[in-house]
Amino acid sequence: MLAETKSEKRLTGIAVVENQETEAQIERLRAILVNLQYEGKYRLGKNLKETGETLALLQRHLTQHILREESFLFPFFIKHLPKVEPLVFFLSSEHKKLKSHLQNFKVLLKISSKTANYSNHSLLIEKGIYLTCLLRDHFQEESKILYAVADKELRSDEKRLLAKMLGRDGGDENGRSL
Repeated sequence: MLAETKSEKRLTGIAVVENQETEAQIERLRAILVNLQYEGKYRLGKNLKETGETLALLQRHLTQHILREESFLFPFFIKHLPKVEPLVFFLSSEHKKLKSHLQNFKVLLKISSKTANYSNHSLLIEKGIYLTCLLRDHFQEESKILYAVADKELRSDEKRLLAKMLGRDGGDENGRSL
């Protein structure tokens, strides 16, 4: 097989680059939650504030990620790689769960910010760590399974089209911008 051209970069690599900022926010949230757990009352206000700021960024990135995948990428995969349809449906259902967990965490954060009850903070930390694990697993599943299959199975012209869709300028399979 001929070497891939620049526009046919490995899709897994493109997906990793596209998700780096979101994954950085996930790691930042996890680190803040560890601080919240071990730094105690002295830094409680600062850690709760940082948790809220990071959560807002993470929610924005995740919303964009989900919109891009469900509006453009998933339909593309179903059309061009019918055998990944069950995986696409699974990842789509995970999107719903992630949004729900994110919303629940946001509510817990609001409650924890208004109270000095440490049991609320413990629950916040527990649910936050769980959320970061779910998010990390989700992105790994997409990169290591879905995009890896696409790398292997798509033709060169399909890869170029998908690379364009994943590019910074966006675009659907008809060339319309996101």
